[in-house]
Amino acid sequence: MWYDPSGGDSFGPRFLISAIPFILIPAGVTLQAPNKGVRTTALVLYAMGAITNGIGAMTSAISPASSFSSSPLLDWNMPLFLSGNLDTWWIGRVGAYWEAPALAILGISIAVPLIADKVLSRNQSPPTDPDQSSSLSPSSA
Repeated sequence: MWYDPSGGDSFGPRFLISAIPFILIPAGVTLQAPNKGVRTTALVLYAMGAITNGIGAMTSAISPASSFSSSPLLDWNMPLFLSGNLDTWWIGRVGAYWEAPALAILGISIAVPLIADKVLSRNQSPPTDPDQSSSLSPSSA
């Protein structure tokens, strides 16, 4: 179903893959904003996306497309995830105790950007002396 912009029988809109670098440019600028509310909103949206795609990857990447207005996550993937009906790769690798690695992967994918945000925000302290920034400019040399 390559003609279907919603992804057809796959999880997610595959035609957006080539646009991801251009979509991420404003996201990078947003994450550098000094407003803590904007950064928090961006990180919450990232966490929601990581959970959504994690559930889609663990259950079934090929969800039946019933209609354009239906949600494959809510109608197909979430019930599979909650009942423990995972993809055969997951069941073959982790067996009956699938919850621990599944939650660990989702937790790590959410925790790494949060930790990186804390570390990077600590390292970005503005110079205290206004003359210090002007002495580093190439025109003063």
